[in-house]
Amino acid sequence: MTISSDADTIANRIADMILSPETIEGMINGALTVPLDLGYLAVGYFNTDSRFSHQTMRIRMAEVIHNDILSYDHITHAANIVFNEFNKRLTTSQQDNIYRHAASSVTGRISATQLLSVIGAAV
Repeated sequence: MTISSDADTIANRIADMILSPETIEGMINGALTVPLDLGYLAVGYFNTDSRFSHQTMRIRMAEVIHNDILSYDHITHAANIVFNEFNKRLTTSQQDNIYRHAASSVTGRISATQLLSVIGAAV
């Protein structure tokens, strides 16, 4: 295979993922999770029963960051392992479906968050 055919294959795969009708479904699902996240944020603020356990988790997370366990290199290494195993075990069609859903969901979340930010700024 030449570099040109590899680039064409990748471009066609990306175009197929973007132009699929399932992309709209993923964007809608992503947009609908934003109000849900805001609800969880409000519940977490008013929920006084679990503040001690949340504080303990924050302290543990700070220690992990301080001890360099959660460094960029460790995270990228773990992500590479996950993606390599993921690509080995699934067909190209299954990979495309999962990537399409994840990418469109993130796009929907970003769009909904941006819309809410503009409305909030206007108010």
